[in-house]
Amino acid sequence: MSTTERDGAAPAGPVVAGLGRRFNPGPPLGIVLRYGSRLSIAVLALGVALALARGEKEGSGLRPDAMATALWHGHGAGVVGVGIAILIATPICRDVTALALFVRHKERALAIMTGVVLLLVALTLVFSTVS
Repeated sequence: MSTTERDGAAPAGPVVAGLGRRFNPGPPLGIVLRYGSRLSIAVLALGVALALARGEKEGSGLRPDAMATALWHGHGAGVVGVGIAILIATPICRDVTALALFVRHKERALAIMTGVVLLLVALTLVFSTVS
């Protein structure tokens, strides 16, 4: 018997409906955020070092075509752009992971809310590239 059961306190984390088991999505989501941010920092640092070594004075922006051109020509600005894109994509990957976890653990309400958030993010990305 755990100390929380003995003390009568509620178990940590949300309880899966009807199953009585604890479901804590925190650890897997933390892993996604931790490694995504570490990867983006590493790519950003590489890009800044490359840009400084080459004496670059301008960036490429975040437009995919400009980043691809800068990467193709070996510019550090393109690598920095990729690092920023990874940083932006990290919370989106966290939401995709959360959606998968919520569906797997039959957390219907949380899955629907996360799906709506992902739909709004997708619509924002689509409409921001149109204009």
